[in-house]
Amino acid sequence: MNNINKIPDPRVFQKIANQRIYAYFLTLFIRIWMATFKYKWPNTCRQFNFERAIMYEGRAMIFKSAETKEWYSLPFVAQGGISKIYGDPVDPAGVGVMDIRIQPKDDEYVIVYDNISRLPPIYTIETAAYQCYEIYMTYRYNLKHQRKPMLLAGPRNTHLTEEEIGLAIDNNEFYIKINPKFDIDKSFKVLDLKVPYIGNNLLTDLNGVIGKFLEAAGCVTGPSKAERMNNGEIYSNERAARLMLADRLNMRREALEDLASRTDFKGTVEINDCPTEDFAISNEDIETLAKIGGEEE
Repeated sequence: MNNINKIPDPRVFQKIANQRIYAYFLTLFIRIWMATFKYKWPNTCRQFNFERAIMYEGRAMIFKSAETKEWYSLPFVAQGGISKIYGDPVDPAGVGVMDIRIQPKDDEYVIVYDNISRLPPIYTIETAAYQCYEIYMTYRYNLKHQRKPMLLAGPRNTHLTEEEIGLAIDNNEFYIKINPKFDIDKSFKVLDLKVPYIGNNLLTDLNGVIGKFLEAAGCVTGPSKAERMNNGEIYSNERAARLMLADRLNMRREALEDLASRTDFKGTVEINDCPTEDFAISNEDIETLAKIGGEEE
């Protein structure tokens, strides 16, 4: 039987939502962070392994393998520890997905950091995702209380009835059937919580957290209605985002240029972006979409 349109049990769905809502924001922010740049480099280099290592560890290595003479972009381990002066990795070796150590050919390698602080971005990503999770879950609770802001309390022997009534409320049932002998006045006490609706404020807060994350990632976004009232704030936000973007881009660009100056490596990095006109939908496309799922002519 196809249950695709079946509304889930509110109790089960709530447990699932607690995990999936956080996972949604975390996945979204990871994708944005890892897709900020695009590379033109040897086919043996992989952006996924490279950016993932930078995201979780704050650094990665591009190197020519001493064995295969191919270029790779991977996480690494500093086999000789770090230098005593600046703390740079000594004798690094690339690490493959099966924890295989790959030795670079002589000094034909470069260490690439995400930012000038050399800190892993994952802390910023996870913090922003959790803040969004908390705000959005608060929004959901607040919205639910507008539908039926009440508490149902009763003696132990009516526990099952209380549960059924609670589920009936969650399932948006228009009326609730009870046993004719059931005296609701004696068994239940209804407490109106009088919860005010603050959903709009919560969604504004949510957008604010997302905006701060995009700023940290280096994404320059258009000003909101409120921000358009303050040109100074717009400039400040855009400048912060551009500084973050320039920092992340320069760390990668300077590393690639350094490697190219010492070896036969050829590669470039630039900001990943797509013109909005690339996503324009023609009238013909709209007509085609309108027919999907409809009756055939």
